[in-house]
Amino acid sequence: MNISEGEATFYAAVIAAVISLISLVFTFISNSSADLKAARRATLSSSFSELGALLYELVALSVKMKNMKTSDNFDLTRKNAEETSEKIDELRRKTRYPLWGLDGGLRTIRWVPVYIAHLKNERDGERAGKIIHLSTALRESIDRAICHAYFTGSPPTARQKLVVWWQARCLRKYFEDSKTENGIPPNIPA
Repeated sequence: MNISEGEATFYAAVIAAVISLISLVFTFISNSSADLKAARRATLSSSFSELGALLYELVALSVKMKNMKTSDNFDLTRKNAEETSEKIDELRRKTRYPLWGLDGGLRTIRWVPVYIAHLKNERDGERAGKIIHLSTALRESIDRAICHAYFTGSPPTARQKLVVWWQARCLRKYFEDSKTENGIPPNIPA
């Protein structure tokens, strides 16, 4: 099969046009993805450090509640923990979309001071210690997912969402089970 010089030029031009079109599509997708990542990162940047600090503070205040010796100190620390919980809720609503899939974990961790308050008379017991352990695991999994979202500009991965969901479920379930063992009516939402 002989190809004339004109046909060869035509085929070369078609191939160059197709390659240019494919390159244009990949460039468009890449730029759109970069813009989306930058937008996610910008949304998180104003809340990133504060949210991490508040999550740590909430669990730390819950530990402090657990270790309090007097009721007055306990009540004051609980008040501080509830204020921190409200701040977390505000940030949760602001970062809901860039942190899609972590909402349940953030709502669950807000209840840790209430869970400890239900065990006020058994603060030294195994249940309070287990709640602190489970809430720390939940906080750490949320921290990892938030860091991933911030540093990559991508939403939390399916695995990270699943780990946060599981940790939150374990915390809620343990508290519910300990309430029924303790004779406390199960009326606290998670």
